[in-house]
Amino acid sequence: MIPKGEQWGEIAGVAGGDLAVTSYAVLLAAMARCGRTGSLRLVRKPVTKEIFLVEGSPVGCRSNLVHETFGRFLLGEGLLSEEDYRSALSDSLSREIPLGEILVQRGLLSPQEVYKNLQKNLARKLLDGFTWGRGEYQFVEDDGASDTTVKINAPQLILTGVLKLTPRAEINTGIARLREEPVSLDPQPIFEDSQLRFAGRTERVVQALSLQPLGLEELASVISLPGEEVDRIVYALALLGLVLPASEVAKRELTRSAQRTQPEVAARRRPSDIAIESDQALLLRQTKIVEAYLSFRRKDSLDFLELEETCTVPEIDKAYLSAAETYAPWSLTSMGVTDFTEQGELLFLKAAQAYAEVRNSESRGAIVHRRKVVRGQKADRKKAKFAIATDLLDSEDQFKKGLVLAEQGELRKALELLEFAADCDPQSALYRA
Repeated sequence: MIPKGEQWGEIAGVAGGDLAVTSYAVLLAAMARCGRTGSLRLVRKPVTKEIFLVEGSPVGCRSNLVHETFGRFLLGEGLLSEEDYRSALSDSLSREIPLGEILVQRGLLSPQEVYKNLQKNLARKLLDGFTWGRGEYQFVEDDGASDTTVKINAPQLILTGVLKLTPRAEINTGIARLREEPVSLDPQPIFEDSQLRFAGRTERVVQALSLQPLGLEELASVISLPGEEVDRIVYALALLGLVLPASEVAKRELTRSAQRTQPEVAARRRPSDIAIESDQALLLRQTKIVEAYLSFRRKDSLDFLELEETCTVPEIDKAYLSAAETYAPWSLTSMGVTDFTEQGELLFLKAAQAYAEVRNSESRGAIVHRRKVVRGQKADRKKAKFAIATDLLDSEDQFKKGLVLAEQGELRKALELLEFAADCDPQSALYRA
């Protein structure tokens, strides 16, 4: 069943539970509605995932599935050759630098390509959870998850996951209460319009319900869609608070104020004295912003401002002014540019913090001391033989072994490996088949 009212807060506040009772879709919707920050650990043996949330939005995910690593994702998308992948991965591990930065340094991908594919990779890892009909979850509240690179739009993720992957049995159970009376759109939904994009059949459902309340069978008839498909769409919209029983919408309208004030939005004007950057210059600046954004969290203040340990005060001032000019977000928004302005804002604030730390001789000395300690630790590690060790589950390898065993007539052993591959990567139609 779809939770009601205070039930959403109760679900978001529970420390753990069973995914067969509280589905992954319901769990994510509760976290998004209540703006929870922390780590959500999912276990469905042998697979484990740890999802990091900031104010209800997923910003990271670790799993023990090898095909969900960033490098294997890029390999599967055809963006890297096997040779480039293995070479870059080895370099990443030996230098302790994220793979994305290595790819940018080698010119294999642009910073924008790395950032957008990090988002795609994260989305795929998160979508996998919608196929889970069983498993356990634990939630630990922790503000440390905010130190992340990408963020996923939670409402859009839930909409996509339910429409494409949620098992039919979950939808049948969830939609039961909505079959009892006509449903309607909530005129004041929880999530803003900017957080959701409707297309195709989903848009047709939204348009039909915006005109009048309709029962599910009547809705399917009006827009000429199969009932099962309408159920799936309505279930997704109900989880997001867009669709409610018509009687609940009427009650809410009675309690809401008749006057709904709209916040005044000041018109943004471009100052006449701001020079318009050429398209090429703007692209170069955006590239620099994204490249810096991918790596700034692992850099100290000297590295971020690109300063030597022996830098002088004039050099520090010059480096800060250059960084501030590059990352200033208002210089982008004044030209109507919205891409990567949020990243620019974070970098601008980071530049100010770095400047304050480097300008102070005592804190700058502390940075230099930490560097010496780290250099000593790295020198010690290099004495040991370098090797890549991993405990990731490789569904592709298990699938191939299963096919070989099947050809050899070892059908029982083959079935175990094929089931393992399908269980680890349920989004793969080939493994499911």
